[in-house]
Amino acid sequence: DDLGNRLSINGFTLEDIDLCPKGFLSGRYRHVPPDEANLSSVGEAQRCGSFAGAWISLNGRLSGFMRGGYGMNADGERVFVGKLIDRRGHFQGLLRGTWEPVGDPRGLGAFRGSWVSRRGQIEGILGGRAHAVEGYPGGFYEGRWTTLCDEEAEGRVN
Repeated sequence: DDLGNRLSINGFTLEDIDLCPKGFLSGRYRHVPPDEANLSSVGEAQRCGSFAGAWISLNGRLSGFMRGGYGMNADGERVFVGKLIDRRGHFQGLLRGTWEPVGDPRGLGAFRGSWVSRRGQIEGILGGRAHAVEGYPGGFYEGRWTTLCDEEAEGRVN
């Protein structure tokens, strides 16, 4: 509306409930202030911000947490990296992917990536959109994840 309020609904159909794990993710992201971004740079790479949020199963239950950062790598590509843990804090995987800006060149707009298990195998994909919040140095994000066993669900990940 005119005040900036938004409503977002994500879902899967009942046919999606099968042996292939999938679900939703949501959380918030925060820009690193420009003067701090240079302090966290390594070589040509530059940190733009951080993110943290929930990993939710298809039935709506919290199954884990994600946390990481996003920025530019030494080749100038927009990348994110993070860690996925279960509700008890046990390691579940490493997240990595790319992001696109919206508005501010450091502002997170959309993202797409994958996660790898402890064994180094790609387990699934994730993706979504981020939304800036006025008066806050960042915003929130929402999206979907799926393991690599359902081609239709893979196509629905943003």
